[in-house]
Amino acid sequence: MAELFDDHTGLPGNDLFRDRLEQAAERGKRERSQLALLILSGDARLSDDTEAAQTVAEKLQGCVRATDTVARPAPGIFAVVQTGLKHFDGAAFLAQKLLDSLDVPALAGAAGNGLDVGIGIAVFPEDGEPPALIAKASEAASQAHGSGVGYRFHAAAMTSEARPRVDMGRDLHGAAGRGELRLQYQPSMSLVDRVITGAEALLRWQHPSGGLIPPELFVPIAEEIGLISELGGWALRRACSDLSAWQQAGIPPVRIAVNVAAQQMTEGDIVAVVDAALAESGVDPAWLELEITESGAMDREISVYGTLAAIRRRGIRLTVDDFGTGYSSLAYLKDFPVDRIKIDRSFVRDLTNKHEDAAIVRAVIGLGHSLGMEVVAEGADTAAHIDTLVKVGCDSVQGYHVSPPLDADDFAALLQKGL
Repeated sequence: MAELFDDHTGLPGNDLFRDRLEQAAERGKRERSQLALLILSGDARLSDDTEAAQTVAEKLQGCVRATDTVARPAPGIFAVVQTGLKHFDGAAFLAQKLLDSLDVPALAGAAGNGLDVGIGIAVFPEDGEPPALIAKASEAASQAHGSGVGYRFHAAAMTSEARPRVDMGRDLHGAAGRGELRLQYQPSMSLVDRVITGAEALLRWQHPSGGLIPPELFVPIAEEIGLISELGGWALRRACSDLSAWQQAGIPPVRIAVNVAAQQMTEGDIVAVVDAALAESGVDPAWLELEITESGAMDREISVYGTLAAIRRRGIRLTVDDFGTGYSSLAYLKDFPVDRIKIDRSFVRDLTNKHEDAAIVRAVIGLGHSLGMEVVAEGADTAAHIDTLVKVGCDSVQGYHVSPPLDADDFAALLQKGL
Protein backbone atom coordinates (compact mmCIF):
# COMPACT_ATOMS: atom_id res chain seq x y z
CA MET A 1 0.00 0.00 0.00
CA ALA A 2 1.32 3.42 -0.94
CA GLU A 3 2.56 5.52 1.96
CA LEU A 4 0.64 8.66 1.11
CA PHE A 5 0.42 10.25 4.55
CA ASP A 6 2.32 9.87 7.79
CA ASP A 7 0.11 8.41 10.54
CA HIS A 8 1.45 10.62 13.33
CA THR A 9 1.65 14.04 11.70
CA GLY A 10 -0.71 13.89 8.71
CA LEU A 11 2.10 15.10 6.48
CA PRO A 12 2.85 13.51 3.10
CA GLY A 13 4.61 10.20 3.61
CA ASN A 14 7.43 8.71 1.58
CA ASP A 15 5.57 7.91 -1.64
CA LEU A 16 3.67 11.20 -1.81
CA PHE A 17 6.84 13.10 -0.90
CA ARG A 18 8.75 11.51 -3.77
CA ASP A 19 5.88 12.21 -6.14
CA ARG A 20 5.78 15.89 -5.10
CA LEU A 21 9.55 16.14 -5.54
CA GLU A 22 9.36 14.59 -9.02
CA GLN A 23 6.57 16.99 -10.02
CA ALA A 24 8.52 19.99 -8.70
CA ALA A 25 11.60 18.91 -10.67
CA GLU A 26 9.59 18.51 -13.87
CA ARG A 27 8.11 21.97 -13.36
CA GLY A 28 11.59 23.34 -12.71
CA LYS A 29 12.76 21.91 -16.04
CA ARG A 30 9.88 23.53 -17.90
CA GLU A 31 10.29 26.89 -16.19
CA ARG A 32 14.10 26.74 -16.00
CA SER A 33 13.94 27.41 -12.29
CA GLN A 34 15.68 26.04 -9.23
CA LEU A 35 14.23 24.13 -6.31
CA ALA A 36 15.75 22.96 -3.06
CA LEU A 37 15.27 19.84 -0.99
CA LEU A 38 15.87 20.29 2.72
CA ILE A 39 16.19 17.18 4.92
CA LEU A 40 15.93 17.61 8.70
CA SER A 41 17.12 14.76 10.93
CA GLY A 42 19.32 13.80 13.86
CA ASP A 43 17.30 13.85 17.08
CA ALA A 44 15.90 10.52 18.31
CA ARG A 45 12.79 12.26 19.60
CA LEU A 46 11.71 12.81 16.00
CA SER A 47 11.26 9.02 15.83
CA ASP A 48 10.23 8.15 19.38
CA ASP A 49 8.09 11.07 20.57
CA THR A 50 4.81 11.48 18.68
CA GLU A 51 4.03 14.78 20.39
CA ALA A 52 7.42 16.20 19.43
CA ALA A 53 6.96 15.03 15.84
CA GLN A 54 3.55 16.70 15.68
CA THR A 55 4.96 19.94 17.08
CA VAL A 56 7.81 19.91 14.56
CA ALA A 57 5.35 19.29 11.73
CA GLU A 58 3.28 22.28 12.82
CA LYS A 59 6.33 24.55 13.13
CA LEU A 60 7.74 23.58 9.75
CA GLN A 61 4.42 24.12 8.00
CA GLY A 62 4.25 27.60 9.50
CA CYS A 63 7.56 28.51 7.83
CA VAL A 64 6.83 27.64 4.21
CA ARG A 65 4.69 28.94 1.38
CA ALA A 66 1.61 27.24 0.01
CA THR A 67 3.62 26.14 -3.03
CA ASP A 68 6.18 24.28 -0.91
CA THR A 69 5.80 20.77 0.54
CA VAL A 70 6.56 19.61 4.08
CA ALA A 71 6.73 15.83 4.39
CA ARG A 72 7.73 13.07 6.82
CA PRO A 73 9.14 10.39 4.53
CA ALA A 74 10.37 8.22 7.43
CA PRO A 75 10.38 8.19 11.25
CA GLY A 76 12.93 10.69 12.46
CA ILE A 77 13.12 12.53 9.14
CA PHE A 78 11.32 15.61 7.83
CA ALA A 79 11.68 16.99 4.32
CA VAL A 80 10.81 20.32 2.70
CA VAL A 81 10.57 20.81 -1.05
CA GLN A 82 11.12 24.52 -1.71
CA THR A 83 10.04 25.62 -5.19
CA GLY A 84 10.48 28.80 -7.22
CA LEU A 85 13.98 29.43 -5.90
CA LYS A 86 15.46 32.65 -7.30
CA HIS A 87 18.92 31.98 -5.88
CA PHE A 88 20.25 29.00 -3.99
CA ASP A 89 20.82 31.04 -0.83
CA GLY A 90 17.04 31.28 -0.49
CA ALA A 91 17.25 27.68 0.74
CA ALA A 92 19.71 28.74 3.43
CA PHE A 93 17.35 31.49 4.59
CA LEU A 94 14.58 28.91 4.85
CA ALA A 95 16.83 26.45 6.68
CA GLN A 96 17.68 29.05 9.29
CA LYS A 97 14.01 29.99 9.61
CA LEU A 98 13.15 26.33 10.20
CA LEU A 99 15.86 25.99 12.85
CA ASP A 100 14.75 29.16 14.61
CA SER A 101 11.13 27.96 14.63
CA LEU A 102 12.17 24.79 16.46
CA ASP A 103 13.97 26.65 19.24
CA VAL A 104 10.90 26.77 21.50
CA PRO A 105 10.11 25.40 24.99
CA ALA A 106 7.59 22.92 23.56
CA LEU A 107 10.46 21.03 21.95
CA ALA A 108 12.79 21.00 24.96
CA GLY A 109 13.58 17.53 26.21
CA ALA A 110 13.60 16.25 29.77
CA ALA A 111 16.99 17.86 30.30
CA GLY A 112 15.68 21.18 29.02
CA ASN A 113 17.62 20.91 25.78
CA GLY A 114 16.18 21.81 22.40
CA LEU A 115 16.14 19.50 19.41
CA ASP A 116 19.55 18.36 18.25
CA VAL A 117 19.04 18.35 14.48
CA GLY A 118 20.84 19.18 11.28
CA ILE A 119 19.42 20.31 7.95
CA GLY A 120 20.95 19.14 4.70
CA ILE A 121 20.24 20.96 1.45
CA ALA A 122 20.48 19.83 -2.16
CA VAL A 123 19.60 22.08 -5.09
CA PHE A 124 18.02 21.16 -8.41
CA PRO A 125 19.31 21.04 -11.08
CA GLU A 126 22.87 21.52 -9.79
CA ASP A 127 22.79 18.43 -7.55
CA GLY A 128 20.98 16.17 -9.99
CA GLU A 129 17.62 14.47 -10.35
CA PRO A 130 15.28 13.71 -7.40
CA PRO A 131 16.93 10.42 -6.29
CA ALA A 132 20.31 12.17 -6.17
CA LEU A 133 18.77 15.15 -4.36
CA ILE A 134 17.43 12.85 -1.62
CA ALA A 135 20.78 11.11 -1.20
CA LYS A 136 22.81 14.31 -1.18
CA ALA A 137 20.47 16.24 1.14
CA SER A 138 20.43 13.29 3.55
CA GLU A 139 24.21 13.11 3.54
CA ALA A 140 24.48 16.86 4.14
CA ALA A 141 21.97 16.59 7.02
CA SER A 142 24.14 13.98 8.72
CA GLN A 143 27.21 16.15 8.28
CA ALA A 144 25.39 19.22 9.59
CA HIS A 145 24.15 17.33 12.64
CA GLY A 146 27.51 15.79 13.34
CA SER A 147 29.37 19.09 13.15
CA GLY A 148 26.72 21.17 14.95
CA VAL A 149 26.55 23.79 12.20
CA GLY A 150 22.76 23.79 11.88
CA TYR A 151 22.44 23.54 8.10
CA ARG A 152 24.70 22.56 5.26
CA PHE A 153 24.48 22.40 1.48
CA HIS A 154 25.77 19.28 -0.22
CA ALA A 155 28.13 21.60 -2.11
CA ALA A 156 30.38 23.12 0.55
CA ALA A 157 30.99 26.25 -1.53
CA MET A 158 27.28 27.05 -1.40
CA THR A 159 27.32 26.90 2.40
CA SER A 160 30.31 29.25 2.56
CA GLU A 161 28.68 31.72 0.20
CA ALA A 162 25.23 31.65 1.78
CA ARG A 163 26.11 31.78 5.47
CA PRO A 164 27.22 35.46 5.63
CA ARG A 165 24.01 36.51 3.89
CA VAL A 166 21.91 34.43 6.28
CA ASP A 167 23.75 35.93 9.25
CA MET A 168 23.06 39.38 7.81
CA GLY A 169 19.39 38.49 7.48
CA ARG A 170 19.21 37.46 11.12
CA ASP A 171 20.84 40.74 12.16
CA LEU A 172 18.39 42.67 10.00
CA HIS A 173 15.48 41.46 12.12
CA GLY A 174 14.84 44.18 14.68
CA ALA A 175 17.27 46.67 13.12
CA ALA A 176 14.59 49.37 13.05
CA GLY A 177 13.72 48.86 16.72
CA ARG A 178 17.39 49.02 17.68
CA GLY A 179 17.80 52.37 15.94
CA GLU A 180 20.19 51.04 13.29
CA LEU A 181 18.28 52.35 10.27
CA ARG A 182 18.55 55.85 8.91
CA LEU A 183 17.71 57.83 5.82
CA GLN A 184 19.88 59.92 3.55
CA TYR A 185 18.49 62.31 0.97
CA GLN A 186 19.85 62.71 -2.55
CA PRO A 187 18.72 66.08 -3.95
CA SER A 188 17.14 66.44 -7.38
CA MET A 189 17.67 69.63 -9.36
CA SER A 190 15.52 71.25 -12.01
CA LEU A 191 17.44 71.80 -15.24
CA VAL A 192 15.22 74.77 -16.04
CA ASP A 193 16.15 77.06 -13.15
CA ARG A 194 18.91 75.03 -11.40
CA VAL A 195 17.18 74.87 -8.00
CA ILE A 196 16.60 71.94 -5.66
CA THR A 197 13.07 70.70 -6.17
CA GLY A 198 13.13 67.57 -4.05
CA ALA A 199 15.10 64.55 -2.97
CA GLU A 200 14.99 60.78 -2.95
CA ALA A 201 15.02 59.17 0.50
CA LEU A 202 17.64 56.41 0.57
CA LEU A 203 17.56 53.72 3.24
CA ARG A 204 20.80 53.01 5.09
CA TRP A 205 21.68 50.35 7.69
CA GLN A 206 24.33 51.11 10.29
CA HIS A 207 25.29 47.64 11.48
CA PRO A 208 26.69 47.74 15.05
CA SER A 209 29.82 45.78 14.10
CA GLY A 210 29.78 45.67 10.29
CA GLY A 211 29.59 49.40 9.69
CA LEU A 212 27.43 51.05 7.05
CA ILE A 213 25.97 48.31 4.86
CA PRO A 214 24.95 49.49 1.37
CA PRO A 215 21.33 48.91 0.31
CA GLU A 216 22.33 46.77 -2.66
CA LEU A 217 23.47 44.19 -0.10
CA PHE A 218 20.70 44.23 2.48
CA VAL A 219 17.60 45.17 0.48
CA PRO A 220 17.61 41.93 -1.58
CA ILE A 221 18.02 40.01 1.68
CA ALA A 222 15.09 41.89 3.21
CA GLU A 223 13.01 40.92 0.19
CA GLU A 224 14.12 37.30 0.49
CA ILE A 225 13.18 36.96 4.18
CA GLY A 226 9.97 38.98 4.03
CA LEU A 227 11.21 42.09 5.86
CA ILE A 228 10.98 44.59 3.02
CA SER A 229 7.50 45.82 3.96
CA GLU A 230 8.65 46.49 7.52
CA LEU A 231 11.74 48.39 6.36
CA GLY A 232 9.81 50.24 3.68
CA GLY A 233 7.17 51.28 6.20
CA TRP A 234 9.87 52.61 8.52
CA ALA A 235 11.43 54.61 5.67
CA LEU A 236 8.08 56.10 4.72
CA ARG A 237 7.27 57.16 8.28
CA ARG A 238 10.74 58.62 8.83
CA ALA A 239 10.68 60.58 5.56
CA CYS A 240 7.30 62.09 6.45
CA SER A 241 8.56 62.92 9.94
CA ASP A 242 11.67 64.67 8.55
CA LEU A 243 9.59 66.54 6.00
CA SER A 244 7.24 67.73 8.72
CA ALA A 245 10.16 68.89 10.89
CA TRP A 246 11.69 70.87 8.02
CA GLN A 247 8.41 72.58 7.23
CA GLN A 248 7.83 73.46 10.89
CA ALA A 249 11.33 74.97 10.97
CA GLY A 250 10.33 77.30 8.14
CA ILE A 251 12.42 75.60 5.46
CA PRO A 252 10.83 75.94 2.02
CA PRO A 253 9.01 72.67 1.27
CA VAL A 254 10.25 70.27 -1.37
CA ARG A 255 8.89 66.96 -2.55
CA ILE A 256 10.42 63.83 -0.99
CA ALA A 257 10.39 60.56 -2.94
CA VAL A 258 10.32 57.23 -1.09
CA ASN A 259 11.01 53.91 -2.78
CA VAL A 260 8.30 51.26 -2.56
CA ALA A 261 9.18 47.63 -3.27
CA ALA A 262 6.91 45.52 -5.43
CA GLN A 263 6.24 43.25 -2.45
CA GLN A 264 4.85 46.22 -0.54
CA MET A 265 2.40 46.80 -3.35
CA THR A 266 1.14 43.24 -3.48
CA GLU A 267 1.61 41.71 -0.02
CA GLY A 268 0.67 44.52 2.33
CA ASP A 269 -1.81 47.36 2.54
CA ILE A 270 0.53 50.09 1.31
CA VAL A 271 -2.34 52.56 1.06
CA ALA A 272 -3.06 52.18 4.78
CA VAL A 273 0.66 52.54 5.58
CA VAL A 274 0.82 55.75 3.54
CA ASP A 275 -2.32 57.14 5.16
CA ALA A 276 -0.97 56.42 8.64
CA ALA A 277 2.40 58.06 7.90
CA LEU A 278 0.69 61.18 6.56
CA ALA A 279 -1.75 61.37 9.46
CA GLU A 280 1.00 60.91 12.05
CA SER A 281 3.26 63.57 10.52
CA GLY A 282 0.60 66.01 9.32
CA VAL A 283 2.37 66.32 5.96
CA ASP A 284 0.39 67.45 2.94
CA PRO A 285 0.27 64.52 0.47
CA ALA A 286 1.33 66.90 -2.31
CA TRP A 287 4.87 66.88 -0.89
CA LEU A 288 5.19 63.09 -0.96
CA GLU A 289 6.22 61.00 -3.94
CA LEU A 290 6.43 57.21 -4.21
CA GLU A 291 8.81 55.41 -6.55
CA ILE A 292 8.25 51.90 -7.86
CA THR A 293 10.62 50.15 -10.24
CA GLU A 294 9.60 49.61 -13.84
CA SER A 295 9.67 45.81 -13.55
CA GLY A 296 7.90 45.91 -10.18
CA ALA A 297 5.03 47.89 -11.63
CA MET A 298 4.67 46.23 -14.99
CA ASP A 299 5.17 42.63 -13.85
CA ARG A 300 2.11 43.08 -11.66
CA GLU A 301 0.23 45.60 -13.77
CA ILE A 302 -3.24 44.24 -13.04
CA SER A 303 -2.80 43.77 -9.30
CA VAL A 304 -1.07 47.09 -8.62
CA TYR A 305 -3.10 49.37 -10.87
CA GLY A 306 -5.86 49.87 -8.30
CA THR A 307 -3.32 50.49 -5.56
CA LEU A 308 -1.45 53.07 -7.62
CA ALA A 309 -4.71 54.78 -8.54
CA ALA A 310 -5.75 54.96 -4.87
CA ILE A 311 -2.39 56.51 -3.95
CA ARG A 312 -2.60 58.99 -6.82
CA ARG A 313 -6.12 60.09 -5.77
CA ARG A 314 -4.64 61.23 -2.47
CA GLY A 315 -2.53 63.78 -4.32
CA ILE A 316 0.70 61.80 -3.98
CA ARG A 317 2.96 61.80 -7.02
CA LEU A 318 4.11 58.53 -8.56
CA THR A 319 7.37 57.79 -10.34
CA VAL A 320 8.52 54.77 -12.32
CA ASP A 321 12.14 54.23 -11.25
CA ASP A 322 15.00 52.57 -13.17
CA PHE A 323 13.18 53.14 -16.45
CA GLY A 324 14.76 51.33 -19.37
CA THR A 325 16.06 48.36 -17.37
CA GLY A 326 12.80 46.41 -17.39
CA TYR A 327 10.51 45.24 -20.14
CA SER A 328 7.35 47.23 -19.64
CA SER A 329 4.45 47.28 -22.05
CA LEU A 330 3.88 50.77 -23.39
CA ALA A 331 0.19 49.92 -23.60
CA TYR A 332 0.13 49.61 -19.81
CA LEU A 333 2.49 52.52 -19.17
CA LYS A 334 0.23 54.97 -20.99
CA ASP A 335 -2.68 53.99 -18.74
CA PHE A 336 -0.80 54.02 -15.45
CA PRO A 337 -1.37 57.01 -13.13
CA VAL A 338 2.31 58.00 -13.28
CA ASP A 339 3.74 61.54 -13.04
CA ARG A 340 7.42 60.93 -13.70
CA ILE A 341 9.78 58.40 -15.18
CA LYS A 342 13.35 58.19 -13.97
CA ILE A 343 16.06 57.16 -16.43
CA ASP A 344 18.33 54.54 -14.92
CA ARG A 345 21.89 55.62 -14.16
CA SER A 346 23.30 52.83 -16.32
CA PHE A 347 22.24 54.81 -19.41
CA VAL A 348 23.38 58.18 -18.05
CA ARG A 349 26.84 56.97 -17.03
CA ASP A 350 28.09 56.67 -20.61
CA LEU A 351 25.75 59.25 -22.08
CA THR A 352 28.57 61.41 -23.40
CA ASN A 353 30.64 58.68 -25.06
CA LYS A 354 28.22 55.97 -26.17
CA HIS A 355 25.90 56.71 -29.05
CA GLU A 356 23.55 53.88 -28.06
CA ASP A 357 23.04 55.20 -24.52
CA ALA A 358 22.50 58.74 -25.79
CA ALA A 359 19.87 57.43 -28.22
CA ILE A 360 18.06 55.59 -25.42
CA VAL A 361 18.07 58.68 -23.20
CA ARG A 362 16.64 60.84 -25.99
CA ALA A 363 14.00 58.23 -26.73
CA VAL A 364 12.92 57.94 -23.10
CA ILE A 365 12.69 61.71 -22.74
CA GLY A 366 10.61 61.93 -25.90
CA LEU A 367 8.36 59.10 -24.73
CA GLY A 368 7.86 60.62 -21.31
CA HIS A 369 7.03 64.05 -22.64
CA SER A 370 4.62 62.63 -25.22
CA LEU A 371 2.74 60.94 -22.37
CA GLY A 372 2.69 64.13 -20.31
CA MET A 373 5.26 62.88 -17.81
CA GLU A 374 8.26 64.65 -16.32
CA VAL A 375 11.60 62.94 -16.90
CA VAL A 376 14.45 62.86 -14.39
CA ALA A 377 17.88 61.33 -14.98
CA GLU A 378 19.80 59.50 -12.26
CA GLY A 379 23.58 59.36 -12.10
CA ALA A 380 24.31 62.83 -13.47
CA ASP A 381 27.74 62.91 -11.89
CA THR A 382 29.63 65.31 -14.18
CA ALA A 383 29.18 68.73 -15.76
CA ALA A 384 29.22 67.00 -19.17
CA HIS A 385 26.25 64.86 -18.11
CA ILE A 386 24.33 67.98 -17.09
CA ASP A 387 25.12 69.84 -20.31
CA THR A 388 24.05 66.90 -22.48
CA LEU A 389 20.85 66.31 -20.51
CA VAL A 390 19.93 69.98 -20.90
CA LYS A 391 20.42 69.72 -24.66
CA VAL A 392 18.17 66.66 -24.99
CA GLY A 393 15.40 68.26 -22.94
CA CYS A 394 15.57 66.37 -19.64
CA ASP A 395 13.58 68.07 -16.87
CA SER A 396 15.51 67.18 -13.71
CA VAL A 397 18.61 65.33 -12.54
CA GLN A 398 20.04 63.51 -9.56
CA GLY A 399 23.72 62.79 -9.16
CA TYR A 400 26.97 63.67 -7.47
CA HIS A 401 27.45 66.78 -9.61
CA VAL A 402 24.39 68.18 -7.85
CA SER A 403 25.03 66.59 -4.46
CA PRO A 404 25.84 63.23 -2.89
CA PRO A 405 23.24 61.72 -0.53
CA LEU A 406 23.04 63.79 2.64
CA ASP A 407 21.93 63.16 6.20
CA ALA A 408 18.70 64.90 7.16
CA ASP A 409 20.38 67.86 8.87
CA ASP A 410 22.79 68.45 5.99
CA PHE A 411 19.99 68.28 3.46
CA ALA A 412 17.99 70.82 5.48
CA ALA A 413 21.02 73.11 5.49
CA LEU A 414 21.33 72.77 1.72
CA LEU A 415 17.69 73.73 1.29
CA GLN A 416 18.20 76.81 3.42
CA LYS A 417 21.24 78.10 1.57
CA GLY A 418 20.42 76.79 -1.92
CA LEU A 419 22.92 75.63 -4.55
